[in-house]
Amino acid sequence: TRGVGPTSSASSASYSASAAPSLSARHRLHRRGGTTCAAASRSYTVAAFTDVEVEDKPPGTPLAPFADVDGMHAVTLFGVSHMTNNYEAAEHILRTKPASVVVETAMCPEHAVARGTALNFSDVFAAMAIFQPQGGPPGGGGNPNANPNQGLEFITRVAHQLRLEQQPLEKSPFWLHMKTQLPAEPLVYAAAFAVDARLVYGDRPKEITYRRLLACPTLAEMDTTFGNQSARNYRLLLDEGNPQAAIPPTPAGDAFETIIIDERDAILAHTIREEAMRKDVATEPAAPVVRRGVVAVMGADHCPGVERHWRAMASSGGSGGGG
Repeated sequence: TRGVGPTSSASSASYSASAAPSLSARHRLHRRGGTTCAAASRSYTVAAFTDVEVEDKPPGTPLAPFADVDGMHAVTLFGVSHMTNNYEAAEHILRTKPASVVVETAMCPEHAVARGTALNFSDVFAAMAIFQPQGGPPGGGGNPNANPNQGLEFITRVAHQLRLEQQPLEKSPFWLHMKTQLPAEPLVYAAAFAVDARLVYGDRPKEITYRRLLACPTLAEMDTTFGNQSARNYRLLLDEGNPQAAIPPTPAGDAFETIIIDERDAILAHTIREEAMRKDVATEPAAPVVRRGVVAVMGADHCPGVERHWRAMASSGGSGGGG
């Protein structure tokens, strides 16, 4: 998860993943002479325990609301790996139907133009209908203004199919299949579109980060940063039994960590704060405003820093930390 990651999603061929999904559920296990107990459509052979309750923690990390700010959305933070199919964040979105989903990685280049850029299903789906190529073979004829972003179109089509499924969406056959096929972030995009959440780009444009990484450090700092990052990358390739793996890693704090991780932690926290403070508008004048919450999804390396900035903002009533 280290680094700035991709700025856009590819087509369905790029969204395949081989990692087996994890399980977040509550299971009540009883010993019955080694019998098999079924839970959450999976089977477990229990041979050694009696009346043992295995309870996973609730998915995500709740971020405490600001004491001096009324009417904030509740915020739940998820850390994911960019290229694995962890589906807990997406299923939480399907289950809770938040008002906004803030993501570190943009869904497409247009999404990454500026921090705070928001996409929603209805606008994207309408644009697809307007600019869809009309007849003719692929690559020839049709509408010359057709949307070339296959990744955006693919995710929108997945969300459209998911919206046609019976509730609860997270239990639908279509979702049970898709969550084993896609990485975590495309699942989050599709889930956000399926529940009509705002999909908000929470980071600054990647080009700004790259320019800062090239322009801000001195040559000596750049050399140190390159060496440290090379060592970090090398450590990721080592087996646990390798003697080199036992050597303590280089302490964080070099230019790479500052620009690629620390600065962006503050930016992500700031965007989450803005979404949490958004004022909802009732669909009808007499209808009550329903506060549905905010879900934030980012690379796991950013979560500790975002939580630290959030605590600083909470202690200052929302004025510090993430600004």
